Amino acid sequence: MRDFRGGRFRRWYLRPDDTTVFFDPQRAPISAFFHFLTGLMLSGYVRWGNQKPALARTSNLNEELGQVGYIMSDKTGTLTCNLMEFVKCSIAGVAYGHGMTEVERALTRIKGDGPLEAVDTLSNLPPYHGDTRRSGNSIKGFNFRDECIMNGQWVNEPHSAVIQLFFQTLAVCNTAVPERNKQTGEITYEAESPDELAFVISAREIGFELFERTQSSVSLHELDPETGKKVTRVYQILEILEFSSHRKMMSVIVRTMENQILLLCKGADSEILERLSDEGRLFEAKTKEHVRTYAEAGLRVMLIAYRELGEAIEDKLQKGVSECIDKLAQATIKIWVLTGDKMETAVNIGLLRRGMELITITLDFPEIKALERQGDKEAIFKASLESVKEQLRDGKKQVDSVKECPIEYGLVIDGKSLAFALDKELKKKFLELALACASVLCCRSTPKQKALVTRLVKTDCSKTTLAIGDGGNDVSMLQEADIGVGINGVEGMQLHNIISLMPSFFS
Repeated sequence: MRDFRGGRFRRWYLRPDDTTVFFDPQRAPISAFFHFLTGLMLSGYVRWGNQKPALARTSNLNEELGQVGYIMSDKTGTLTCNLMEFVKCSIAGVAYGHGMTEVERALTRIKGDGPLEAVDTLSNLPPYHGDTRRSGNSIKGFNFRDECIMNGQWVNEPHSAVIQLFFQTLAVCNTAVPERNKQTGEITYEAESPDELAFVISAREIGFELFERTQSSVSLHELDPETGKKVTRVYQILEILEFSSHRKMMSVIVRTMENQILLLCKGADSEILERLSDEGRLFEAKTKEHVRTYAEAGLRVMLIAYRELGEAIEDKLQKGVSECIDKLAQATIKIWVLTGDKMETAVNIGLLRRGMELITITLDFPEIKALERQGDKEAIFKASLESVKEQLRDGKKQVDSVKECPIEYGLVIDGKSLAFALDKELKKKFLELALACASVLCCRSTPKQKALVTRLVKTDCSKTTLAIGDGGNDVSMLQEADIGVGINGVEGMQLHNIISLMPSFFS
């Protein structure tokens, strides 16, 4: 209301039709100038239909817009809403999911091929009117309807095992974090992208609910096709290969409860199809046909694939590492390995010599997992702290009981346990046990934990500490040590500015 006084606008340029100077033929130059000035001023008042102001960053925006000849536009999130919904799928050459997309409806109108509720070209379902969501509750990210799949009916399909693996992959091949509402018990997800969120929600609605994620595993509630009952299945995460614009796909390597090692992938059809094995091409023609039809319907398409691995990938030791470690041990120099690798992988690197007894500290116990499922953080903390405390005490007793015998001990501790071992209440006990062992191996440790362990040894021992690493996640550890050595290896030159020495190999 500041611009309105006595029935008139205070600022003349808001009412150019009521200002004579704009239409004075005797003063054409000044009229043109005021027209130009008014255009610049009004450009700051441009608004879109949703009443949100469009911010003009330059004063000559209107002139530039008037000269546009070509427009280059992104699609996802620009022309589309970037609100992903699971609508249809093709599994083992069979198309599932019914309903028409907005693009299909528009094409039907243009072609005049018949009523909008015409039968879906890829399914045998009867005509369906309205939204494809379940009646009653609309679920964000899930817009799928097919009686052959829903309500556990997928177990009666000819390729039920493939359907099961398809939705297991949707539930497992992601980095989504489930969060349970304590009042309602409802599970929601924090995901990195809208399509990842849509996939994990859809898997839940079909009956494969991701309900827990830890540092090394994911747990699902899913239907057992043999018993027809809901069961809990845990998938051990061996490796996550995150999506990148170069790979155009994401993969995870998991170990199932049957001890199978599976590579699960989701990604662009151009990347997945060219990697199919001969056995995997059984449904290739039908799948390509469905992919083309889905794309024509305006759907964003992603392919799902898997491979059973006979063996894990080996991260080979550099030449001479084992011999180098042995010579350092003979010189009474103790080596502690601080790694992000899994415990099983890290144990077999040559640090733990033959005949060495292992003391393993872990929180991988049923009692702790049960508390984690309940979500009581205070109870988890207390139980975990007490468990690590007891294991440290038992380990020290074990070492002290054989002081007169020539037995070497190796201490192995995982990242979750290490977080409690470095607590102010336990770090002295941890250090006492670690110093009493010939070798120490900290697995699944974070960059911060690496630095804290290095600081603990440096401040509480009278010996000089040397840290050695090859990547950016080793920076904090190298800075904490008295001497930092950076390996000039595959991960490049991230350490160049903070190290004392940069050799090409460990040995």
